[in-house]
Amino acid sequence: GLTKVKQQPFEIDPREPVRIHPAAVQAGNSDFQKAIDKGAQILRKFPDSKWMDDALLLIGKSYYYRQEFYPANQKFEELRNATDVPEMKQRAIIWKGRTLLDLEQYSEGVSFLESELEAYPQNWSIKKKGEIQALVAEHHAMLENWERSAELLSLAIANIEKKELLGRTFFLHGQVLERLDRFGE
Repeated sequence: GLTKVKQQPFEIDPREPVRIHPAAVQAGNSDFQKAIDKGAQILRKFPDSKWMDDALLLIGKSYYYRQEFYPANQKFEELRNATDVPEMKQRAIIWKGRTLLDLEQYSEGVSFLESELEAYPQNWSIKKKGEIQALVAEHHAMLENWERSAELLSLAIANIEKKELLGRTFFLHGQVLERLDRFGE
């Protein structure tokens, strides 16, 4: 299913703030439904399995790509509360932030992500922190809070390593600076 999603064309409208993480598209729905069913089966049969975190993440991402954002949000929140693994907590935070962006719940996204950044442990991944900073900036851009968005994007750019995300982050940063008439930057 993810392969089908990645094969979809990605278009950028320079008049609108670019999405750092592309929005979900209708592709691979039957594959994602199979993943949801199999993940749920694992959770039912082996509730204390070491694969519980992976199953919750897979189910949440599958709901997300099926554009079923409310159940996806619920699974990411469930994962965030259930796991003790820092990597999984970080992923749950990022995916919940993406889901709130698709639900157009920008104020809630800002509140949630900024509180997570404030409590972000120093021993956690700086790359994931950059991704979270970029997500908060996206939410601020949607709310037209250009100054705060620019500030967060500057921080995010220093932390993101994935070229695909970094390129879109630079693009969004340029759009935000343009809206602030800071053409020199």
